[in-house]
Amino acid sequence: MGITDLRTDHTVTLTNLAPGSTYFYRVRSTDSQGNGPQLSVIRTFTTSGQKDLTAPVISDVSLNSGFRSGKITWKTDEPSNSFVQIINGIGSILSFASATIVTDHSITITDTTFMPKGAVNYQVIISSTDPSSNTATQSSQTLTTLSTPDITGPAPPTGLTIQPGNSALHLTWDANTESDIASYTLYRISGSDTTEVQSGLTGISFLDGAVFNGTTYAYYLTALDTAIPVSNTSGKSVVVSGVPSTATAPSAPAIIAPLNSVEVSVKPILAINNATPGRGGGTLTYTFAIYTDSTMTQLLTSKSNIAEGATNNPTHWEVFDISLADSILLEDGVQYWWRARASDGTFEGTWSTPASFIANKSVPTAVLEPETETVGLPVDFALAQNFSNPFNPATHIQYSLPRSGEVTLIIYNILGQKVRQLLNNQTQSAGSYTIEWDGRNRIGNPTSSGIYMYRIEVKDNTGEDVFSDVKKMVLVK
Repeated sequence: MGITDLRTDHTVTLTNLAPGSTYFYRVRSTDSQGNGPQLSVIRTFTTSGQKDLTAPVISDVSLNSGFRSGKITWKTDEPSNSFVQIINGIGSILSFASATIVTDHSITITDTTFMPKGAVNYQVIISSTDPSSNTATQSSQTLTTLSTPDITGPAPPTGLTIQPGNSALHLTWDANTESDIASYTLYRISGSDTTEVQSGLTGISFLDGAVFNGTTYAYYLTALDTAIPVSNTSGKSVVVSGVPSTATAPSAPAIIAPLNSVEVSVKPILAINNATPGRGGGTLTYTFAIYTDSTMTQLLTSKSNIAEGATNNPTHWEVFDISLADSILLEDGVQYWWRARASDGTFEGTWSTPASFIANKSVPTAVLEPETETVGLPVDFALAQNFSNPFNPATHIQYSLPRSGEVTLIIYNILGQKVRQLLNNQTQSAGSYTIEWDGRNRIGNPTSSGIYMYRIEVKDNTGEDVFSDVKKMVLVK
């Protein structure tokens, strides 16, 4: 199943699945410049064994009137189809339907035969049916068409600014104050050429990554309104220009370990030195990526928004996937290549020099410890407060073991229900450990905002409990 339009939020609805069955899936994406496709790891979901008997809930109904036209939009709380009936004053009915299964619904009516000139009232009946044939209907809406066409365009956008980055330019602008603004269109000027970079922009920012360092680019905006059947376009905004450069983005981080095809565990820790912020400054986060080939074209997995570390706890990522058996993602005896880069929240820095390692299940799971020459092994068992806290979307949990033990670490919600098990009786030697929780539950879905508890339990080699502790953390979205 493929979606060809460019977006950052992706949703696909699958239908006709068997009840009570487990399915495996993965996703892939290619950007506007043809980079990719990048593949996700394989994940699973299980369909319910019970038939859905609940109708969708219709909300956020909006009627936008035009001249001899109209647009009806609404939302449903589950993917459903779209159906609209328009009834005039003598009982004649005009119907529109879309079989596409979505949660955001939109139908535009431009039937000038049914809709005469002038302001006319129409009763609107909307309904949506989910894949289990449950239907919801709402019939209390009235659409009144305009008496004359809307031919007034919005004001030109204001406040257009540009921030250069590494092979990228970030543009922001002020939101238009008119109530009928639909979208913005961004244009790029390079030399004597003017190109439409992106239409249909509903936000007030855009990151243009299709540019080259050292070249000057200029931009302007126009705004479109919601007039039906034809949108009105504003005049041009002011023109701004910028030159992308490597100096404006974070530097490439340096890899600490693993290096040079060294053999590591099948759940290794990848560690780097911190990057230097670019001219824009900002707090840096990091992305790690692992590939199955030395050309870095076959992505196996990646992890973004990793918090910056410190001298005795460098920036790192332990490679595992809680959705897989034993959380082990890597294959025994296979060579992998990896790299990392920093982000200041707007721009991505350049990738580090690649390194490689060989996964070996006979090598113990990696432990990221403070430098023993200056810190030494922990004296007591301890569970530290997570960082960052509050957090979104990920946080890190640190704990210390003065001697080896079997460690279990579980996330609970405020009701005491188990959300995610990060460790399950995992044998670990003495040392200080850091583990990340990405804010997802046991089946890989993002959890909601709220208070969560994390509990650690440690047993010795005889199975006797030797340490336990619980702390709170807050997820804010």
